[in-house]
Amino acid sequence: MIIRRFWRWVKRGLAELKAIFFNKQTFWLVIILFLSLLIGTGSRICYYYPINKKDGQSVQNTDLQPSTNSDAEVTRGRNSAKSDIPLATQCDEEIPHRSDSKIQLFLNDLYNSFLWAVSHFFDLGEVRKTLAGEESAWFKFLGAALYAIGWIIGCGVLISIIIDEKMEWRRRCNIGLNHSRRNLKNHVVILGWDEMACSLIRELLKEAAAGERKIGKIIILSSHRADDIVAQLHRYQIEVNMVPVLIDPWYGEYDSEDDIKKLRIESAHAVYVLGEHNESGHDLRVLALLDFLKDYLAGKWKKEYPLPCYALIDQYQLYWGLIREFTGEDDEKILQVTAINFYENWCKHLWSSLPERERWNYPHLCIDWKSEKDVALVIAGFSAMGQTMLIEALRVAHFVDLDCGEAPIRRKTKIFIIDPDADALWNEFLAAHPESETIPGFEFPKRINEIVSSEKALSFLKDLDDRDHHQLTVALTYRDTDRALSDAILLKQNMKNPFTLLVREDSSVIHSMSDKSENLKLYGWDNIFFFGRRCDSAYNPWHRENMAKNLHENYLDGLEERRKKSQEEWKYLAPRYRWKYFYQIDSLPEILHSFGIEIVPVESKSDRKAADSSFWKDEEIPRLAECSHNRWWADRILEGWHLGDVYDKESKTAPNMKPYRELDEENKKIDIQFIKKMPIFLHKSGYGLKRI
Repeated sequence: MIIRRFWRWVKRGLAELKAIFFNKQTFWLVIILFLSLLIGTGSRICYYYPINKKDGQSVQNTDLQPSTNSDAEVTRGRNSAKSDIPLATQCDEEIPHRSDSKIQLFLNDLYNSFLWAVSHFFDLGEVRKTLAGEESAWFKFLGAALYAIGWIIGCGVLISIIIDEKMEWRRRCNIGLNHSRRNLKNHVVILGWDEMACSLIRELLKEAAAGERKIGKIIILSSHRADDIVAQLHRYQIEVNMVPVLIDPWYGEYDSEDDIKKLRIESAHAVYVLGEHNESGHDLRVLALLDFLKDYLAGKWKKEYPLPCYALIDQYQLYWGLIREFTGEDDEKILQVTAINFYENWCKHLWSSLPERERWNYPHLCIDWKSEKDVALVIAGFSAMGQTMLIEALRVAHFVDLDCGEAPIRRKTKIFIIDPDADALWNEFLAAHPESETIPGFEFPKRINEIVSSEKALSFLKDLDDRDHHQLTVALTYRDTDRALSDAILLKQNMKNPFTLLVREDSSVIHSMSDKSENLKLYGWDNIFFFGRRCDSAYNPWHRENMAKNLHENYLDGLEERRKKSQEEWKYLAPRYRWKYFYQIDSLPEILHSFGIEIVPVESKSDRKAADSSFWKDEEIPRLAECSHNRWWADRILEGWHLGDVYDKESKTAPNMKPYRELDEENKKIDIQFIKKMPIFLHKSGYGLKRI
């Protein structure tokens, strides 16, 4: 391990040296230094080699500053020195010098001249000796020039290279090309960049800070520049380098096999496949990428439980078709894929949010739980958001009879649709969900093929308001925020009784109007609630999954043996079985509120009271059980099931798809046990029940 780390460090150092020295700037620097050395060395050797050749000796290595005396003085000095020495001694001393070859003399002088030139590059002392000595003007100029070249050009260009490399490193960081794969473990991988990622990252950071998830790093692989991603995160008050979770944007194609292999997904905590927003063929690319991930992890995944993977599907019809059967049974052992959708996420924010856990709390459909009025939902704009809103209402808005003595009052949920193409869009909706009109407790009395501001639509809404028989919610779901806000003000001016207005915001809005609650009151818009920003659309809170997990464990506790795949432990449970728990959890806030009960968080275990079925009143249990059964019934109808004599998955028939009163006692017991155990699994999840 130590040797491997040392070798990685060496390779990284060599790569950095290669980046610094193998470039154009370094090449020209070397050329300039080489020419300078060539001129300095050539000048010295051209001047002194003829003298040394004539004299038979070279300049000594220790004396890099040659004598400035004339040739005659040099010869005379040597002869006078020899006159005092015996002849034999003179002969012995002169023999080695005279035996030096011309090549040897030239090489010695070349070496000494080279040392002189090099010393004048960086040694100020040598330059000062040259300038102060008796050298010729040319050598004084040459020494000063070499020193200037050595320091100004050499060091200056070297500093310039280092700065350029630093700027290049910063540029690569801004793009997202500089990243480290060291210690990539237990990290979250986000493939692609969508504005939804902002709220997703916000949720992940919140859960990591609360200790609900252990995340080391969040890696984003996208074709967007890293600095653009960081700037967008800063716009929404998300810190990129917040300890202990770091956000690291990588540049690349989110569905590139080579780029994905660098992410070490086999060691990841979770994977989110978002794709690029508004790209062509988004859903097809996401599905192809999921197939690649499944094949890639087939030989690498070593953990006993599958890797959680969340895939964003833009088209709601495709999303609904894939939501239950996304992967095969063998694939689920490696990759546990859960589909997510922008429109459904926002509808869950509206009516399935748990209090004090979400950023905003929207009003319930059943505003006044004591009221005898029916619930009315007017959907203006029946495109993807409007259709998804209707499906969510069909799942959660199940209200049973009010107990009013001998004449109980049955509350219904009525759906009204206003759209210039209401009939055509309704037929399109029925093609996907053919039995929707048969869901118990719902009525679809009228569709208006007009815009909200038309005289016909306004007249209808005013009449609906004047009759005062409904708890009214109007949802303006079209994407044009200005038009939606204009229609909202128009409705406020024309309707007398209080009602709830849901206004969709455009995805590009930075500061949501929902953050300006005080300003809304000043404008008189206190009953207007804004929704729909893409950057706030993530709905995958850990506590929701934790509640579903505890609900599943309560179900398993009552089993003597486990033979079905729907009876496996939660971490092995396939997504198609998890969804039934998610939808069951999502319906609780709305249903319980209709009984005057709220789900409230309990901060610490020591503060939690013992949870048991004693919380319920005797008359509440069967009525809540009926709501639970109707919710299950509606979910089955939306999936295409219908009433049959036997339970058959192939033909999608079930014998229990009928009113709660017609069920036998054994089947009624299933819903009753769920209601009785509700305080227990809520208690395990950190929640309690409170009467309003």
